[in-house]
Amino acid sequence: MLFLPLMSPAYAARVPDLYQAEAQVSGEDPEQREPAFREALGKVLIKVTGSRSILTRGSLTGGLDDAASFVQQFRYRVDSLDDSGKEPHRSLWVSFDKALVDRFLAERRLPVWSENRPAVLVWLGVEARGKRQLFDPERNQPERTTVEAAAAERGLAMVFPIMDLEDQTQMQVADLWGSFESNIRLASQRYAPEQILTIRMVAAERGLWLGYWSLYDREGMPPQHWENRGGSLDAALADGVNRVADILAARFAPLREDRGLATVRLHVSGVDDLTQYAELASYLSGLGGLDSLALLSVEGGRVTYELRGGSAGAIAEDLDVGEVIESDSGAGPPATVGNTPTGMDLYYRLR
Repeated sequence: MLFLPLMSPAYAARVPDLYQAEAQVSGEDPEQREPAFREALGKVLIKVTGSRSILTRGSLTGGLDDAASFVQQFRYRVDSLDDSGKEPHRSLWVSFDKALVDRFLAERRLPVWSENRPAVLVWLGVEARGKRQLFDPERNQPERTTVEAAAAERGLAMVFPIMDLEDQTQMQVADLWGSFESNIRLASQRYAPEQILTIRMVAAERGLWLGYWSLYDREGMPPQHWENRGGSLDAALADGVNRVADILAARFAPLREDRGLATVRLHVSGVDDLTQYAELASYLSGLGGLDSLALLSVEGGRVTYELRGGSAGAIAEDLDVGEVIESDSGAGPPATVGNTPTGMDLYYRLR
């Protein structure tokens, strides 16, 4: 999970550690490591594909059984003694080979969500005993820890407001509870987020917590609203964060049965030397959700690629999240993202 500093451009964030995970292990013998390797690889596959149901696919069984072949490095960590005071709790940290994992998924025609992911700014409010207050990441450490842990399990890049005087002035409790979109977007501008998430958690009777969630995309696009509940605040928060990950993964790394194949011609200007060309090629090769990437032409500082994969709209949104190129609307006819046809042309330039 990421915490980005104030005023850092948060249109996108590079999410680290997607190919690393921890699992409980009973001992340090090789046969005791195997179950931990499988569990850790399962966690990595969920982060990399964006799908929490990915492990139910039969095509992955062989890979999980052979999880040790993907391991790049591992180390043990002793956390604490168990309740009897005799046996320590051990965990195994595992780093998997990115190229091998990506190839394994590609061979099964499953998505690979790139490390460049949309940054999500989180505004959280809590209502308990008739009192409403805005979440402060410095004072409300337990809630922050819960959100961070759930986000880390799904590979989400989340940003917390620092709640200084400017934030407290711009964002009021009434804005959050009233879902006043214009005020929420105005208060969020200093963080330049790709997505804005508002959460209202309400303590109900018998320990039950009710959650009211809204995810705001770019200006002009309708927000998504949903409700959830949990037997504890932690449970409700974790469940809601998983829903956020499901929504974003469906857009940026859709499973094949959820997407239509499309071909996009990407025109990128400002590519004037081999260093810039290599940077662009490396960036495009790392995009998730693509079935193929082919160079069509290089002419006068403009490079044209053919990208084939998910819907044209999803490819365009994935490109907009990155930090290497930016839209160049004046370089060609405008493209409509949404119900876009195959053969769509997109015009960008190097940043």
